[in-house]
Amino acid sequence: MENSGDCVTSVLNPQERNVLDGLENRRFSQSPDREFGTKGNNINQILCKSNNLVAARNRSPVADNKNKNINKTHNIEGIMSTIAFSDWEKVDLRVAKIEKAEDIEGADKLYKLTINLGSEKRTLCAGLKQFYKKEELEGKKCIVFINLAPRTMRGIESKGMLLAAVSEDESQVILISPEKDIKEGSKIR
Repeated sequence: MENSGDCVTSVLNPQERNVLDGLENRRFSQSPDREFGTKGNNINQILCKSNNLVAARNRSPVADNKNKNINKTHNIEGIMSTIAFSDWEKVDLRVAKIEKAEDIEGADKLYKLTINLGSEKRTLCAGLKQFYKKEELEGKKCIVFINLAPRTMRGIESKGMLLAAVSEDESQVILISPEKDIKEGSKIR
């Protein structure tokens, strides 16, 4: 590419360059395609191409350096890789109330839990035996990942996952629950 003034026109073909030159100071009585007779070249494609090139030309190295570290994944041990916001939006977290906690035959760590999401009840399995007694869980409100694909554990289909804070050595597991009372099924954002 040549100097910044020729940035746009240097990559356009001659016909596109003529159309762009004519567009600069003109108001149209008809659509630009008809008035310029671009014969198969879509005027919107030409404008889009030129706008993208102008935007690239106008980006300053100083601005690029300032934004370099924004939202950059830093290599911090134990931190997972970043995900797009659109991926986060797919996760459906809801408030649930644990109605019943039962032992599962032959399982040292798992409970079978019946939870109430307001509009429905579900069964999940949770590895909480060494951290909670059944009586501590029953009646407790917690946060549940409800659109996680079901998984069968010990012959029981688990339809969701409870969220919990876990210490680095996994000696402590504490269920995450709402700070104040809120209706079952409430969304977490």
